[in-house]
Amino acid sequence: MEIIKKNIKQLPIITTTHGVGEKRVLLNNQETSTPLTQIAITRLKAGEMAKEHLHPTMEEFFLFQKGDAIMTVGKKQIILKSATIIQYTIKGRFMSR
Repeated sequence: MEIIKKNIKQLPIITTTHGVGEKRVLLNNQETSTPLTQIAITRLKAGEMAKEHLHPTMEEFFLFQKGDAIMTVGKKQIILKSATIIQYTIKGRFMSR
C-alpha cells in the first residue's frame, strides 16, 4: 500500500492548459494506477472564461466553492452557485465563465 500526502498550500500554482485561470494539481495520472487523469483545484477570477473545448476521453467533475458561474454543456446553459457540484460524461463539449 502506498500513501501519498500533500500540503495543498505547498503545491505549485500553474496556468491551466486552456490558458485561463490557475490551478494546483492534487493528483496526476502518473501518481495513480487508475484511469484517472487529474484532480486539481482551479481558480477563475471574475470575468475569466474558458473557451469551448472537448475532452474525448475524460469524465469531469466540478465543485464550485465560491462565487457563481455559467457553464455551457453542449447547447445547455447551467447556472452554478457556491456549494454546487456538477458531473458530465465523456465527450461533452463545454465552456465556463
